[in-house]
Amino acid sequence: MANHLSKDQLLKLAENISMPVVVSAEVHEKEKLEKRLKQHCDRLKQIAWIQSHKVRAPLTNILSIIKLLDFERGNLETNQVLLEHLKTSAHNLDSIIKEITSLTISDNGSLSGYR
Repeated sequence: MANHLSKDQLLKLAENISMPVVVSAEVHEKEKLEKRLKQHCDRLKQIAWIQSHKVRAPLTNILSIIKLLDFERGNLETNQVLLEHLKTSAHNLDSIIKEITSLTISDNGSLSGYR
């Protein structure tokens, strides 16, 4: 005579079988989220370092050049040299800002944190 399981016994058996699959999926999802969070934190640390170190140099140059410009006395030659340095520093700052912006773009093309 064959052993037959009741409907309740089959459902109980099915619950026990699917449980490890669900737990495994939840663990995998949690690991994916933790990995994304770590990548996001690493990206933020990189942006903070760039802003505190790389941005300061051209910004300091620009502020110093502005103080040195002398339009009242009309020293045209000195002002032209200073304006060239100002232009170079502004371009450097623009490049750094573009670098920061590229780091804030997420994989789907939107700004990180603005979905």
